[in-house]
This record gives sequence, structure tokens and C-alpha cells, in this order.
Amino acid sequence: SFKMYTAYDGIRVTDAQMLRALRALKRAGGLPIVHAETHDLIMDRVAECRAMGAAGHDARWQPYTRCVLGEQEATNRVAMLAEAVGVPAGLHIVHVTARLALPTFLAAQQRPLANGMGPITGEVCMQHLLLTDAVYHQGHAVSCDFVCAPPLRPQDDVDAMWVAAAAGTLKFVVTDHCAFTKQQRRGLRRTAEYRKHWDAEGRCDVTRAADRESEQQRQHEQQQLVPGHGERPHRAGAAGGRCGNHDNGCGPRA
Repeated sequence: SFKMYTAYDGIRVTDAQMLRALRALKRAGGLPIVHAETHDLIMDRVAECRAMGAAGHDARWQPYTRCVLGEQEATNRVAMLAEAVGVPAGLHIVHVTARLALPTFLAAQQRPLANGMGPITGEVCMQHLLLTDAVYHQGHAVSCDFVCAPPLRPQDDVDAMWVAAAAGTLKFVVTDHCAFTKQQRRGLRRTAEYRKHWDAEGRCDVTRAADRESEQQRQHEQQQLVPGHGERPHRAGAAGGRCGNHDNGCGPRA
């Protein structure tokens, strides 16, 4: 299987790129698995929140910036693109959280799919079955421990995930485990995922953080270029993977 993202600057794919990837997977017999959120909607809401003065790394705003409508739109769009290409191995959507996204899976199960398209399946994570967005109302010192993408949802979405899993609308219950420590989540230990610019009040400036991280990544890559014996320079190592975009945790002030 091959994973693609419709969100996160630097790793997300455009629709045109996804179509090319889907055609390649069709030829190779591979299964595309997709993290489906609408990137432009996320970034638009982040900009809205920042314009209102919201702190960039306050976990309380995570559900607003990464809303259920964005998950619904991206899930439906990716399913449409995959069916248009006709990927025999099918399509799998990871960590479904929104009841609004479920009709995409139901429709795929209830009608013949076009172009030789294989099954369109989805999964739900344990945290989206056992927790709700109420944890984000406890203040950042507590709520930052529950930042995930997509974020935790209201109770009606949680109830819908239970029904979908029981009915087979979602085929898998998974962990999607990413082991970040409390220090990492609070920015006390600098890692690729939690490298932030913190002001004197402990708030994160998202724009300056992104610029700083980009420059640090560029410097890191230059340092990792090690000349070989009469050969072209090659990388001595590779950067680790990433899971979740925690730069986007802001929303409108109540």
C-alpha cells in the first residue's frame, strides 16, 4: 500500500498529482491509502483565527480549523478521483472521524463502482471511539495532550463511528499510534513535529515557526550532504516521518 495526504504543506498531493499516483498504482496493482482533509480550508481557518488574535498553538481551536466539512469534502473527492481512474485494488481512507463522511463509504458499498474500481474502505481509530472534543475545553495545559489529526469530534460523531464500525460501513478499528511525549507536545523538547517559535508568554507564532523550521531543515540537509570517494555527494541519513500537523491548532475566540 502507498499512503498519500491531502493536507500538510510539503507532503500533500494536489488532485493532479494524486491522479498520476492513482494511475501508477493501477498499473502496479497497489493500494492507495489516504489521509483525507481539505488543506485549503484548514489554512483559511488558521488565517482567520490568527487575524482574530488566537494563539497559534492553543489546542482548543484544533476542531475548528480541521472541521468535519473538510473531512467530508476530501473523502468524497478522493473517492471520486480513485473511481474515475479505476484502481482494482481499491481505496482505503485512514482515521475517519466525521459522520458526514460516512455516505461516501455507504454509496460505494451499495452500487457497482465504475471503471473496474475495487472496494472503497475506511477505518476508525480508538481515540475517535473513546474520547470527544470535550477534552479541548480544559485549557491548553491539558488539551494539548489530545491533539491529533483529524481532531477528536463531538459526541454525535463518536456515536456515528460506533454504528459505522458495527455495521461494517467502516471495516477496521485501528490505533494510528504516534508516540509523542508530553515534553514534545508542550514544545519543551524540540523535534521536527513540535519545533516552534515560542514567545515570552509561551505562545507559538505559526508563521515564524514555519519560517524557522524551513531554515533549520535546509541547514540540516546541507550538513547531511557527505562527499563520497570520487562520487557525487549523497545523503548520510534521512529525516524521520511525521504524523499530524500541530501548527494548525487555533480557532476563533469564544
